Amino acid sequence: MNNHGHCDYSSKPKRIFRSWIQRALAGEEIIVAKGKEPVAKIVALPEAQKARSRRGASSPILP
Repeated sequence: MNNHGHCDYSSKPKRIFRSWIQRALAGEEIIVAKGKEPVAKIVALPEAQKARSRRGASSPILP
């Protein structure tokens, strides 16, 4: 916990997660594994891909 009572999370995992979201919005399926076993898949929702195409691919999605 930091001085404000919030957990300090590394910015590297945030950057990685944001990149996964961007890749998913570009049409890629991201498979998340624990060890060698796949446990989750990140894909863009169809309405999110439509919104991105209306805004333009270079528009930021996450802060």
